[in-house]
Amino acid sequence: MTIQNKQELINLLNRNNPWWAGRELHAEKYHRRDFHILKRIIRETKDIIAITGPRQVGKTVLVKQLIKFLLNAAVIPKQIIYLTADDYAFLPVSRNPIQDSIEVYQEAILGMQIQDVNGDVYLFIDEIQKIPKWNDVLKPLIDRYKGKIRIVITGSSSLDIYAGSHESLAGRIRFQLVLPLKFIDFIGIRKSKQNIEIEELNILSRNLRALFKKALETKDASVFTSVLLQNYAALDKEKPEIISFLNEYLIKGGYPEIVLTDKLEEAGAKLRTTLDLVVASDIQRLFEVRGTFQMKQLLRILSGQITKYLNVEQARTLIGVDEATVKRYLSHLQKVFLIHLSEEYSRNILKKSRRQRKLYFQDLGLRNILADKFYKQALQTDAGELAEMAAFEHALRLKFNLDPASSPILNYWADKYRTKEVDIVLEHKGVAYPIEIKYREQLRDVDFKGINGFVQEYKPPFSIMVTKDIINFRDNIIFIPLWMFLLLA
Repeated sequence: MTIQNKQELINLLNRNNPWWAGRELHAEKYHRRDFHILKRIIRETKDIIAITGPRQVGKTVLVKQLIKFLLNAAVIPKQIIYLTADDYAFLPVSRNPIQDSIEVYQEAILGMQIQDVNGDVYLFIDEIQKIPKWNDVLKPLIDRYKGKIRIVITGSSSLDIYAGSHESLAGRIRFQLVLPLKFIDFIGIRKSKQNIEIEELNILSRNLRALFKKALETKDASVFTSVLLQNYAALDKEKPEIISFLNEYLIKGGYPEIVLTDKLEEAGAKLRTTLDLVVASDIQRLFEVRGTFQMKQLLRILSGQITKYLNVEQARTLIGVDEATVKRYLSHLQKVFLIHLSEEYSRNILKKSRRQRKLYFQDLGLRNILADKFYKQALQTDAGELAEMAAFEHALRLKFNLDPASSPILNYWADKYRTKEVDIVLEHKGVAYPIEIKYREQLRDVDFKGINGFVQEYKPPFSIMVTKDIINFRDNIIFIPLWMFLLLA
């Protein structure tokens, strides 16, 4: 490096690491669930921690909260270094930004080599996929400093991070996928704007999830439902506000910036920008898709198919491409966390792979933008579909919490005549549990058709029906309001 570039890099490092000079680091007050997981991991492992997930989902916020946590835990400020490839000045100042930053950091900031430091050095690199050959740089760093450096990286392109880790960092990188906010974190962030904590609700959520897991393990839902009923009654005063947040969540979804934007029109404009960046930048670059017009057309068509059987033929005809192209685009959309496809439940793997799939969007807000339904009146026309989509996404996360060692998979079920269906099938230790979404004030006899058909065929210990505001336990069916079901995840 030239001396001029060296000084520019020192200035850049000082600007991005204000705690070195004793200045306060400003970070979001509310800690989403992912923070508590990362807080534990960062002190336990010497592996690289890779925080991945869609754009604008809050990865940088988590990094700053982790840095603040370390500072509060009495880690020496100069032993925490933050680099960001999102800073327009970072990449032009050096051809080898990571290596040069570490060298300048040791010489001008730390005043010694990292291996001579008492304790560990924490290196955070934000949006690392923008740095060429980043994986080839990190491996020598780990080897050189022999467990003295703990590294956390973030990347909006998970595929780039996975590819880089398999090339030279196999077995030395630990992934933490961050997705749009769950409902409880939506409430937490909204309440944090009023300087109100929701610790009691968080405790309730953890307790309910633990009891639900116990119900699955023991195949007995009596204790879980008893506690569920007690807490429903205890939250009677808070329920109107929780329902108000739920209605807002069903429209806005879980992108943090959108959650904190009060005006729907302004929030919608921000979501459109995020969507354009994912399609025009991430998908086009990662998968070498030449044009994005057809991809956007497909997304709009899919926004009208949520919770329904995926109609590839309709999409192919409307877009004007062949079936193979539609299927390839669907694969791309899954890999960038825009959609989920649910396969039909069957214990015969070959039958499962040949049957129709149901479609869900990862985020409620993005679906509503694409469907031109980013307004409150959508709750009058699309409430059932939005409720099922929210339940599906939260059931996926619940499945991961129940069995974090495997990729969470959910299915739907239909009889061979397709006259009886169940929205979600959650399998735990070889036992399949039906979850049916009936987001309405009153239940009819026909609403039990699907669950009864599934029970007759698979005989689960109990079933779940997610309702609008009905709570009960009878005939081995747990009736649970949507807002309480979302708290389980």
